[in-house]
Amino acid sequence: MIDRAAFFPVVRRDIFHGHLTQAQVDGMNFILDTWDKSAFTDFRWLAYMLGTAYHETAATMQPIKEYGSVAYFTRMYDVRGRRPDTARRMGNTKPGDGAKYCGRGYVQLTWKSNYDRAGHLLGIDLVSHQPLTVLHCVQ
Repeated sequence: MIDRAAFFPVVRRDIFHGHLTQAQVDGMNFILDTWDKSAFTDFRWLAYMLGTAYHETAATMQPIKEYGSVAYFTRMYDVRGRRPDTARRMGNTKPGDGAKYCGRGYVQLTWKSNYDRAGHLLGIDLVSHQPLTVLHCVQ
């Protein structure tokens, strides 16, 4: 079990510049609760999870949708964008898939093939139901 009375003052001071929002606390508590229920014992993994969530969520510590416009998602992830071969290889085969399967969550899950793989692991259909609210339901 993570000692939250010791954990939060340190991250508040050293990572969040002296201030945490309730949403940040809630997001970290979700990750810590999940860790406490897991069989993991190597705290480097927990540090990696928290660090990844910090960077991928722009320090909100909440599952978010990737920042960007439809034009950006098309350019980066769509068959009509700059990398059509990569888009096809990653499962984004139809125009519009770039925006549909943009980054979401604590780790910015991106590409249709990754939505499919993660959905199978979680036992939910993320390909058909990819909105951010679905990723909140996983919590």
